[in-house]
Amino acid sequence: PKADVFVVKGDIVKYINFTYDKYNKIGVLCHTKCSLPENCIVKYMGDNPEEYANTLFSNLRDFDEENVDVIFAEDIDDKGINLAVSNRLYKAAGYKFIEV
Repeated sequence: PKADVFVVKGDIVKYINFTYDKYNKIGVLCHTKCSLPENCIVKYMGDNPEEYANTLFSNLRDFDEENVDVIFAEDIDDKGINLAVSNRLYKAAGYKFIEV
């Protein structure tokens, strides 16, 4: 993606609520529906690893079209198929992590 991607390890909602005013438009990849500030464009990945795997790259491309300033992605565990998905996510983020 054109925007920087960060993998958030921990409470992504807490982190975004802390930092949202630093950006005009934020892309967020998360597992469940949550309440976030107006300047966030949220893509819900669900808890299903196959769904996450199938939509990861299309969601990142969508964020490019929406001209977000930054993308924060909720971390996933590395069990089963998630190992491959987390590997792709980490590469897309350039291995940039935020610990909350």
